[in-house]
Formats: sequence, structure tokens, C-alpha cells
Amino acid sequence: MIGYVKDRIRLSRIRDWSYYEQLNNRDVFMELARNGLFVDDLIKLGDEGVIAELIYNRYGKEHYDELKTHKSDKIRLQLARNGYYPGHFIHDDNEDIQAAVVCSHPSFAHMVMNKEGATIYNALVLAIGDELHPNIDDLNAFINMKKPHPTHAKPYVDDTSIEAFITKLKAEKLPKSDKSRYELYHDLFDVRYAQTMTVLQIDSLLYLESLIGHAHVTEAMLNQIIEKDCLTSMSRHEFINRIVDFTPLFL
Repeated sequence: MIGYVKDRIRLSRIRDWSYYEQLNNRDVFMELARNGLFVDDLIKLGDEGVIAELIYNRYGKEHYDELKTHKSDKIRLQLARNGYYPGHFIHDDNEDIQAAVVCSHPSFAHMVMNKEGATIYNALVLAIGDELHPNIDDLNAFINMKKPHPTHAKPYVDDTSIEAFITKLKAEKLPKSDKSRYELYHDLFDVRYAQTMTVLQIDSLLYLESLIGHAHVTEAMLNQIIEKDCLTSMSRHEFINRIVDFTPLFL
């Protein structure tokens, strides 16, 4: 029955609100939320998951100002992830919400540099590391941060090398070059190759170099790193390992 109702919603065969209200089924409410139907009625239900689903799909924006102070972390987190009210949420007591602000608005990174947990650290890696021209002060401050240790509660700590951040900082301080990225990197050993790469891409290149040596990195390999643009250290290492396994394809 419920599957049938959800299918009808997806096919835009919609009944009036009272029909769904009588069913009182959360899966149905979630399907309505995904489709932006009966937004005001769904919000009145007060279910944090349903409201978060509405926000995820960017429905009910007229309610966001009120919802930004909602007691539910899940609702506030989804607003922060969608980029709303960064100046408000950067002061939230929940570090997941602060981290979401940093990821969607890297200009707020400096406001959480004093935090020591893995959640904020991982967010800073992504926020600063994925910018082509990150703020120099943020780069420098991050390099001097103490990397947190994994804990039972937060077992994942991003493994992007500090060397990649240092390389980017050195490159950004130098005047631009008209040479190609590969020529700067491979032929001239000029750190300015990093001016046209993000920290995360530089990290991939350094990992590749550690496996096969600087001399064996081809232009095709470098271009693949730029095109793939992996965001997590784990996905970058897996990608580079595949390049190494299939080296003949990149000669």
C-alpha cells in the first residue's frame, strides 16, 4: 500500500493533504518532502528528518529564518550544508555544523583554526585544499595546526600531506609563469607548477611521485590528476594506485 502511494506521488498523481495525514506514514511524508509537496503541512508535523529532507531539496525557504534556531542539530546541519546563514552557524555549539559552514564558505576557515578535533580538521583540509587560490593566511595557519589523532568517536582523520599545503603556499607567493604546468614540474623543477593546482591535486601528484619517481611522471598522468580531482585522501590514493597499475596507458 505505502509503496503504491509513493509511486503515485512520484508520478504526480497527488491527493489532498488530509489523505496523507490520515495515512500518517513517515515514508510517505519523506516522499512528499522530496517532491516539495505540502511544505507548510510537513513542517507543522515537526519531524526533523522530514524537515531536513525539505531543506536538502531546497524547499520551504520562507521558513529557513525560523528554522535556523531549531533545537534539532539535523535541521541546522542541513541548512549549514546548503550554505545558509554561515555567519550564524559558524558560532553553533555543534562542530559538525561549524564544519559544514567551512566547507560551503571557505572564507570562514580562520574562525575555527583554534579547534583541535578531527571534524574541523577534515573540513579545513577540504575547504582550503580544494581552492585553486586559497587565502595565504589560512594556508599558513593550517600548516601550523596540530593534526588530531583518530579516536573511537572520530576514527577518520584526513591524510592529505602537509607537504602539499607547504608546496601550495610556496607557489602562491611567487610571480606567475607563462610556462606550462608540466614543463614547470618535470623539466624545470619549478614549484610554480602548483599555482594551477589545488592542494588536493598536489597531494595526488606527490603520492604518485613517491611511487614511481619524479622522472617517470608523464604529462598524461598529471592531466589525469587534474581531471579526476579526487576529494578524499583515500580516493586519491586508490586513483593513483590505478594509474601506477596501468602505467603503459599514460606513456
